[in-house]
Amino acid sequence: MNEIPTTGRWRRRARRTAVVLVLFLLALLALRTVSNVWITRQLNAEIGRLERQYGRLVPATASTSVADWGRNRARAFVAAAMLLPDCRELLGKSGSRPSEIVWIAHEADRPAVEAALLAAERPLVAWDLSGEPPLLALRCLGTSLAVTATHEAAQGHADQAVKVIAAGLSEAAALREGEPTLIMALVGLAAQSTQLNALKSIMATSSPSADALAGLAHALEETRAHSSMQPAMIGELKYSRDRWRRIEGGETYPDAPGIEPLWLGATSWLARPLLRHVERGDLEDHVRAIDLAGMPRSARAGVTTPPPAPVPEGPWWSPGRQLALLRIPGLSRSLFQAIQSGDEGLAMLNAATTAVALRRCHLDRGAYPTSLDALVPAYLSAVPVDPFTGRPIEYAREGEGFLVRADLPVAKRALAEWKLAR
Repeated sequence: MNEIPTTGRWRRRARRTAVVLVLFLLALLALRTVSNVWITRQLNAEIGRLERQYGRLVPATASTSVADWGRNRARAFVAAAMLLPDCRELLGKSGSRPSEIVWIAHEADRPAVEAALLAAERPLVAWDLSGEPPLLALRCLGTSLAVTATHEAAQGHADQAVKVIAAGLSEAAALREGEPTLIMALVGLAAQSTQLNALKSIMATSSPSADALAGLAHALEETRAHSSMQPAMIGELKYSRDRWRRIEGGETYPDAPGIEPLWLGATSWLARPLLRHVERGDLEDHVRAIDLAGMPRSARAGVTTPPPAPVPEGPWWSPGRQLALLRIPGLSRSLFQAIQSGDEGLAMLNAATTAVALRRCHLDRGAYPTSLDALVPAYLSAVPVDPFTGRPIEYAREGEGFLVRADLPVAKRALAEWKLAR
């Protein structure tokens, strides 16, 4: 007799529970829909503003298409790099003796060096962004060019050494052409630093001719024209937008560690408002980096390196942890440090440009000038500025030679210091 009322109560409870569950799901869907419309409208407005300023936010627009591949310097440098034998020991084998490295660069790498000299003469630069350039091979090529130039100078071929350095600088400039990825720009900076260090040694121990130095001056000016880190920040913005487009579609991305494809795919539609909210913050980080990279260093002297964003503790499936990983915790810090590296590279480049102009002046006129202003316009279009001080590069006569330097942080100051004793 008691079973019928009890069964009725359970049925009523089940119906109420089902109604509550349905209402909860409807409320959740309504909240998701409203929040998605709101955040999507904000995100689209921001993307529209950025596209009016920087063009479509897709990686394909980061490079100019060049139909005439025969004149494309970028492709020619890749071909030259592919001629290298295995060069990992050239970059990282600390136990190699100098004589072994010279042999590797001068003998085994000779075809690649000759190809790089031809590549430097091509007028156009455009990277085929359907696949990332072989950056390790290109970095090896730059190292090989620098070591080969040092060897040529030691053999008494100073003009040939300078020509090889100019080719290395041309490769470094090509890596920063257009709107490259950040890693391409940093590899270009490293290649540039390698060439300038080799050039400093060559000019201290040999005497290149005025004609050879004039060709080198042209390569230095071309490299200076691509010295800003802002294009790389714009390129990184476009790649970031492509990355978020993939994530919203439920795909994973190589730089989003710990994201499980099934989890992301199953929840990407429901979590889209959260994803777009995080994406908007990510875009703000990139825009801030673009603005900072476009400022003179003196204008951002008070800006400190941002700390890495914290990642919440918890299991891998924790939504807070997953969203934090999608944001890439160290992104702002990495972008800011890259801008700092660009400042240091520009300081080194401006010091080298000034030193080469002084040497050309000495060869033509028989003496070094009392002021850098005397180099304009014959040897310099304008006196290079030290980005760390906002003032012209420091220059002083020292006996028969000179001293040129930029005011880098103490630990790196020697990198932007040039002393010639003659």
